[in-house]
Amino acid sequence: MTSFFRQMRRQRWSIETLYTPALTAVGLLASFWLGRILGTGGIAILSTVATLLAYSVAFVVVWRWPYWGIILVTISRPLTSLVLRMPFLGSALPLFGGVALASYVFHEDSRHKLTIRSFRFEHILGLLFILWMLGTHPIAATAYTGGRIWAFTYLQLLVLMWLASEVLTISWLQTLMWVYVVVSVVSAWPSVVQAQSLDAASRSVRLVGLAASPNMLAGSLLFALVFLRALHVRVSKRWVSMLCVVFYAVIVLTITFAVSYTAYFALIWLVPFLMWWVPGRHGIRWSSVLWSLLVVLVIAWLIVSMGFLDVTTQGFEYVTTETGPFRYRVGLWSSTLDIWLNTFSNMMRGVGPGQFIQEAQYVASSEFWGRVPHSLYLTLLAEYGMVGFAIFAAMILAAFRNLWIAARAGGEHGLMARAWLLILLLVLFTGLSGSNQYDKIPWLVFGVGIALRRESGNTKPGQDTAALDVRQ
Repeated sequence: MTSFFRQMRRQRWSIETLYTPALTAVGLLASFWLGRILGTGGIAILSTVATLLAYSVAFVVVWRWPYWGIILVTISRPLTSLVLRMPFLGSALPLFGGVALASYVFHEDSRHKLTIRSFRFEHILGLLFILWMLGTHPIAATAYTGGRIWAFTYLQLLVLMWLASEVLTISWLQTLMWVYVVVSVVSAWPSVVQAQSLDAASRSVRLVGLAASPNMLAGSLLFALVFLRALHVRVSKRWVSMLCVVFYAVIVLTITFAVSYTAYFALIWLVPFLMWWVPGRHGIRWSSVLWSLLVVLVIAWLIVSMGFLDVTTQGFEYVTTETGPFRYRVGLWSSTLDIWLNTFSNMMRGVGPGQFIQEAQYVASSEFWGRVPHSLYLTLLAEYGMVGFAIFAAMILAAFRNLWIAARAGGEHGLMARAWLLILLLVLFTGLSGSNQYDKIPWLVFGVGIALRRESGNTKPGQDTAALDVRQ
């Protein structure tokens, strides 16, 4: 707003200043047009006006600050069910990425524009992955199946990866992490409230909050837990530190209510890394340890008092039975391998993106029809073949190398790199039981690894100065 009046005083009208009233007018006209076409009442029209006006403001913000395009796309993960319920929001999210890309390309000086030199080895791998999919299975890649067009989905992820590698600085990376933590806690809070009102007979119900599924909710909260720990290390204000403790409690409680056993096992190895490895040279404050112990005791008391300990214990016993989820997943993975090994063509190029569901009808038992492989690695093999698997694995290894090099730089860059390296390990661990190759977080990690390695190379070891914001 300040820059708006400054530009008016100087009589200099930038593109974003001109777009503000134009987008607002378009939003108002479109809302009234939709209201007349649909024959809805005044309240519905006003609701549509408010929604489109909010989107217009969001587009202007993203056009002015491309970083917010990355943030808005990323935080949609823990709010998936809300995104599906909000009018037009599912269609608006890809546009945020497109507006951010256009803003960065057209508003930066010539050395920051989209050129061949701006593409790194990791970007080329992502492009090769898409081209391999299009070259081997053009129909499956471009057809609307499973609620998406796979070529368009991966193109969006490549744009997200490129923008993250070019645009994000330490300060904006921290902003993204804070926003993601807060949004994840907001997504989790309905589960906490619902869990308190459940009776003994209803506690076996897995709670999802504002996410699409219990597993997605638990996975989003694991990522938020890593972000929160990395941010908490650098907190100096006591009230912010206390707020972090509350966030810890909400996150861990909600993971318990989601009854995601992958998340339970992830917590076992994740907590030691969060306590001792992420802080690095910053060390461990005993006050943080005491607060953590207090949080653990409170959470344990709540779990036992609300009856969720019995649910979790019975769940572990059920998982290992002949009719439990573990046996079902093993059968699903076996069917996935059967499809991959069915022909030499399947082994090399796979059956195509999203085509496991179709192929399972001919190879797998009927109980596995209509399901996904529930494994990152087996999905890559079955649907993209050995070549597609190798390309994706190369992107993972490149990201690991970038983050490892940045983690050794020390300072803010080292702290952030250690946190995002843990995010990468979480992606690989949760990939054992989930097909997350088209999730936003892995591709975001690929881009963040490039950015942190580049910025750490421009910073002396031990230096805590954040990178220069090219927009400021």
